[in-house]
Amino acid sequence: GKKGVLKWGPRASKNPVYVAAFSMKNDEISSPIETGDGYYIIKIINVKKYPASPFEPGKEKIKQSIYRLFSEDIKKGYYEYLDRLIKKYKFKINEKALELFVERFNFVEEKKPTSSDDSTNQIKKRPSPFDNFRESDKKQSLIEFSFSEVTINDFLEELKKSSPRRRPKLKEKEQVRSFIDQGIVPKFLLEKEVEVKNIKNDDQVKRRIRAYREPLMENNIYKIQVTDRVTITEEDIKNYYEEHKDDYKHPPMKEVQEISVKDKTIAETIVKKARDGRNFTSLFNRYNEKKSLDKNKGKLGFISKGRAGIGKPAFKVKAGEITDPIKIGNSYSIVKVLSEKPATPKTYEEAKKTASARLRRSLLKEREKEWLNELHNRIDVVVYEKNLEQACKKYIGSDVITVD
Repeated sequence: GKKGVLKWGPRASKNPVYVAAFSMKNDEISSPIETGDGYYIIKIINVKKYPASPFEPGKEKIKQSIYRLFSEDIKKGYYEYLDRLIKKYKFKINEKALELFVERFNFVEEKKPTSSDDSTNQIKKRPSPFDNFRESDKKQSLIEFSFSEVTINDFLEELKKSSPRRRPKLKEKEQVRSFIDQGIVPKFLLEKEVEVKNIKNDDQVKRRIRAYREPLMENNIYKIQVTDRVTITEEDIKNYYEEHKDDYKHPPMKEVQEISVKDKTIAETIVKKARDGRNFTSLFNRYNEKKSLDKNKGKLGFISKGRAGIGKPAFKVKAGEITDPIKIGNSYSIVKVLSEKPATPKTYEEAKKTASARLRRSLLKEREKEWLNELHNRIDVVVYEKNLEQACKKYIGSDVITVD
């Protein structure tokens, strides 16, 4: 009945067992605690107290915990805020433009077959719905705000930003309305509020933007300096394969026959009889209880060491030998190894995909190391040890020392 160590967290206040536990002392026993699945009586075995962490380094984690705890309230508040912005900026959809958009976006011209068409060899490519709009259509106002309008062309440009596979279905007016409500309206309204309230210059917003932007910049420069500079030819892969042939082998295999029963005592009896020389197929006919094994009298062919349940035990015995009973779920399996196949080398074609991936990883590491050396040669890096030590003491404790 030991529950282990209970730790207080954001949702602990909603768990009556936690609430009771954290109001008790060592060796104290609780009254019955009612929960959704019954009553609990708990005893406190040991109370471990840890010093509180410094506030500053843990502030962001505390914020995230609060956000998670009040996520539903925050979500509700967000949509209420959007509703206020919709009224404030007088959001409106132009119904005629909406109907025009649905009609044009879903229009498919039926092409009449001609005598020159070969329907068996010709691949029919569906025309892009973006090509259905005339220039005069694109200029029509689809959405209106008090500060601006969104034309059909603006709306099409927003649609193009999402991949075709993730693009919403826009066959009906209500589907278009839903996309406008969820994807277009928040974007334009929030951008306007950012502008009106000068939020871009808020220190916290600047930090968040920088934290989001820097990884994108790092990924981009890594692509330019490392990924794009690594090219692999077919000859490179073949040479790599030849140099590392021993790494590419089919695993050793064992041909096995299995008997499955539900009683452990019967399983032990089968093992004893089989090891005494009784014919394994005869034992299968008499004892096996697993119907899926009936077809080939329990013969599973060749298996690898990774075969679930019986693989590892089968590889602990030699050809002609019998395993101990192997518990699998509610049954016991007895396996006889009929024959063995050693590991065999893979051909180039069999190993090509793996070899190519390994070679690429190797070359990427080499290029990355080379690039970092280039940066070190161009840029002087100085670490101020005393300042580093002082910073560590501030966040971790006064007993911190710096080491090489």
